[in-house]
Amino acid sequence: MDLLAELNKLKADFAAYSELLETANSQLAEKDNSIQSVNELLSVANMEIEAKAGKVTELEAVIANHAAEVETLKQTIADLEANKQTAEQKAIELVAEQGVKPVKVDVQASNAPSKEDLLKEFSAITNNIKRAEFWQKHKAALLSK
Repeated sequence: MDLLAELNKLKADFAAYSELLETANSQLAEKDNSIQSVNELLSVANMEIEAKAGKVTELEAVIANHAAEVETLKQTIADLEANKQTAEQKAIELVAEQGVKPVKVDVQASNAPSKEDLLKEFSAITNNIKRAEFWQKHKAALLSK
């Protein structure tokens, strides 16, 4: 009888160990699935990073191109300013040769807003104090024909 009891105990122990092994294998499979999911997410993230890096490189090239354009435009402006001074001096010399004293023209005055623009702006002002200030400042232009 001792042998039969010992055999039953071994069977019970074996069943318990088999159940533990099955639980461990199940948990291991879950971990493997989690690792696989993480690896898939990492793969997608890496692809997105590579795409963003490509876009960054593209934008850096655009910025460099714009910076070069800005430098070219700065040089063009400098050249035009130099030519303006030269043309202005040439005009003064030509006028002086004719015996006429040159008169400096205010270029800013030609950039003054039109009467229509002033009327629109005046009509849009709702604050009476600001409206009166605007009227006083632009009265002559608003009343001109």
